Amino acid sequence: MSYMTRPMQLDDVPQAVQIDKECFPLNKQPMAYKNELLYNLSARYIVAYDDADSDKSSISGVLGLWFMAGEAHVMTIGVRVNHRRQGLGQLLLTAAIELARSCSAFAITLEVGRTNREAISLYIKNGFTERGARKNYYEETGEDAVIMTRELDNL
Repeated sequence: MSYMTRPMQLDDVPQAVQIDKECFPLNKQPMAYKNELLYNLSARYIVAYDDADSDKSSISGVLGLWFMAGEAHVMTIGVRVNHRRQGLGQLLLTAAIELARSCSAFAITLEVGRTNREAISLYIKNGFTERGARKNYYEETGEDAVIMTRELDNL
């Protein structure tokens, strides 16, 4: 399969909510994608889709960014369980870094669960470094989050 990314559209919201439920089953509420798309001028969302899909409407992954104070912050990243290990996380992260650069962000940051070694490995591979921690960040589990940042050169 060949995957591509594009900006999220309102029609993608139900699928994005499904992806949230697959990726974050302990979350009480999925991301409020519709409100984010309609009302949050700081938010940008990207979806991954199979390029072979003729109408490009079936999404396999989602990533959300908030832009504030010259920085891009990853609010969510998720890939459908049956589409993992196919490079979609990398694809979404690369698209987010490029979007952050195009918006003149000087850095991109995120939080990740301390035990999520696979995600941490992906972020390190993409130039993110650990900058701190947030104690009991994940309300559902009490797990700490690692704060990771990548400086952007914007050249």
